[in-house]
Amino acid sequence: MRMVRKDSRISKALEPPGADDLKLIHDINPAVERRLHGVGIFTFTQFASLSPADIAASVSGLYDLTSERIIKQDWIGQAYKLAGSSLSTKSQR
Repeated sequence: MRMVRKDSRISKALEPPGADDLKLIHDINPAVERRLHGVGIFTFTQFASLSPADIAASVSGLYDLTSERIIKQDWIGQAYKLAGSSLSTKSQR
């Protein structure tokens, strides 16, 4: 039997319809995703519109997530690509 943490069910319930799985961006884990959700970032499109400094400020205090690391790992570029595939998937529905 798979155990589901109570807080994960709560956070899923609070996500707006159409929220993307931000964990598809390499190195974004559930804690980072929760922090992004907490500041209102739910989609790849929203994420891609931010600067590395904005993202770093949103997740400040978590691990060693600096704007330099975000640039090096190309989080924004990944979000752009995922936003495009997300949009084409949604339009096929």
